[in-house]
Amino acid sequence: SDRHINGMARVAAEFPMNAEYQRAVAAARFDVASVLAMLGRTREALEQHELTLAVADSLVAKDPKNEQFQSDRGSSLLNVGDMLVRLSA
Repeated sequence: SDRHINGMARVAAEFPMNAEYQRAVAAARFDVASVLAMLGRTREALEQHELTLAVADSLVAKDPKNEQFQSDRGSSLLNVGDMLVRLSA
């Protein structure tokens, strides 16, 4: 739920250097985006994927050599692109 994710995001914001917290928020947003996309709520799914991408960008900026962060960023870019394609169809 939004309340759950927002609570997680508040905790993650209190500990911006804790990558595990940041990735947990991103993973929760990904899950929500997936459900929204299945329900045909593509614009809302795009918004969640964009928020996930912002987290991935932030983590890569802090640790550019981290392969997991790079992979997360790549997946996020693909998800955003997929939603943009769906919206343009």
